[in-house]
Amino acid sequence: MKFGPLEKAAFAGSVVAYVLFLFMLKSSGMSVGFIVNLQNFLLKSMIVSSAGSSTLSAVSVVVLPFVSIIIALVFLVISLSFAASYGYFSNETKTGLVLGAICAVLTVAFFQTLMTIFIALAAFVSFVYIIPLSNTYGKELKKWVKYRIGSNSIGKTFLIINILLAAGVFVAVLSGLSYYKTNFQAELTDTMTEITMASLPAQGIVNESLVREKVAASIEESQVFNAYFRWLPVFSAFSVWIIMEFLKSLVLSNIAGISTSCIVRFFSRLEK
Repeated sequence: MKFGPLEKAAFAGSVVAYVLFLFMLKSSGMSVGFIVNLQNFLLKSMIVSSAGSSTLSAVSVVVLPFVSIIIALVFLVISLSFAASYGYFSNETKTGLVLGAICAVLTVAFFQTLMTIFIALAAFVSFVYIIPLSNTYGKELKKWVKYRIGSNSIGKTFLIINILLAAGVFVAVLSGLSYYKTNFQAELTDTMTEITMASLPAQGIVNESLVREKVAASIEESQVFNAYFRWLPVFSAFSVWIIMEFLKSLVLSNIAGISTSCIVRFFSRLEK
């Protein structure tokens, strides 16, 4: 495989953007544990943390912790956009293989968890898949070609990514179910205790430790919560799937179209 200006630009852009994606993902503190406790976090943020706040302040309390994750996903889109733009000019599958292998190795270097296997696999498959896919779209589309090769090909690629991420969360939670159940139960106890304490009259004197013990006992004895704990791997995986599909449809596909349009124009100058 020859490394001309186009290949060098595609490699540099994809790898640099992917490293930024990994850096932002790591700095965000995102983990399987956070995903498992996502419902508790949302419940606590919307009811307890935002109590007495305006609507905008309440929304910011919920949204701000996810900003770094969204930024990380934008860098992932830009990384894939460089590969998709390269595919518009060339159908060289070896480029995708090398890019996928590099990004998979980088993923393993940044993270050392069970979930890393699935993220690395998603990276490898995505870069292998996206170049021939964008090349096909470039030949078939007649209108808004530069925008749609990015939007369509990266949108399809994220379908694979989302499936592998959901599968990874399912396997990770299932393999450590006792740990995640205990962690989820503790977080739920804290959340329900805070909600209970916040709803009590201000002039009343209530022992928080006593309230916590009663809440913990109620959760432990509840058949509903015990059934939920058994389904924790499924609910966690499904939550990831829904959120990622929502972000893909609403934000990421459009960013992919815009970034690919710009990169294709830049690559066109390199080809001259």
